[in-house]
Amino acid sequence: MIQKKIVGIIFFIALISFVFGEGVFLLCRSHLFYPWSCNDFFLQIRGWFVLLSVPFLFISPVLFFVHREAFIAWAKFAVVAFPLMTGFILYTFYTPPSGAFFGINDNEVYPVPLIILFVLSSFILIAVKQWTLREK
Repeated sequence: MIQKKIVGIIFFIALISFVFGEGVFLLCRSHLFYPWSCNDFFLQIRGWFVLLSVPFLFISPVLFFVHREAFIAWAKFAVVAFPLMTGFILYTFYTPPSGAFFGINDNEVYPVPLIILFVLSSFILIAVKQWTLREK
């Protein structure tokens, strides 16, 4: 029962972060603010809220229906993998771009594959753990 509360909290925080990030973007693009108030800082905040909430928006609905042991295995994985992913994305965001990817900046390339890798590895871990629990 506590698992569903934790998953609900994770989903709620991810949803609020995503909505907040998109809200900042829409407010900055509207004519409610002067152009000087929507600088790169606000757009970076928007990017962080959206980027870091997307994996949990995909994973948390699946976590509602898994066994407790599968949830614990995923939580142990996420406690290590998510901060590593976030740290690597932060590092690439704040290093000077090299343009090594056919003229595309590094900080525009790395976040998406890392998020996809996190989500896919989470789904694989959950599926394998569910399958092993079903075999018992």
